Amino acid sequence: TSCGENEGKSTASVNLALSMAKLGRKTLLIDADLRKPAVHKFFSDKSSNLQGLGEVIRGNIAINNAIIKEPRTGLYIICGNQKYRNSSEMISTKRFESFIESLKEQFDVIIFDTPPTTLVSDAEIISSYIDAAFIVVRQDIAPVPEINDMIDMLNQSGTSVEGCIFNDVHVLPSIVKKYSTGSLDGSASEVTE
Repeated sequence: TSCGENEGKSTASVNLALSMAKLGRKTLLIDADLRKPAVHKFFSDKSSNLQGLGEVIRGNIAINNAIIKEPRTGLYIICGNQKYRNSSEMISTKRFESFIESLKEQFDVIIFDTPPTTLVSDAEIISSYIDAAFIVVRQDIAPVPEINDMIDMLNQSGTSVEGCIFNDVHVLPSIVKKYSTGSLDGSASEVTE
């Protein structure tokens, strides 16, 4: 999750999920941002009508019919492109809880891309069902007190905050050092660092 929008949490979620799949873990990535879904943009034709988590919760599609297997990477994905205004109510249902329990039996790793915590309560609701959270913080976007409040909220829900992904960092140019290294045959080469 993140405090606000456009901090890079969907990109971080996708990359983390792809990394876990590459390690051979049976991984499912779920776009749980029902108000502003973004995961589908990474994997599908934007014009296709994808039925994701929202339609599963509503009972309009079976869980297994919502799961897409990405053929190149082996990553499993649940992503839709429909928007729901009542997302907090949707994920507060017994159906959502049952949905998560059934997925835990099928996958080694489940990654939720949630909405920002300062906009809606969805991330807080979802955090009560998950084991750990990573916070995506884009440099110079979220004020420190908001980040601290988010960490407190996650900890109070029983979720372990495992770390922070510091994103879009502005680095000062560093001085390039040049030095020579010797090799076993006595020749020297120049290395730039």
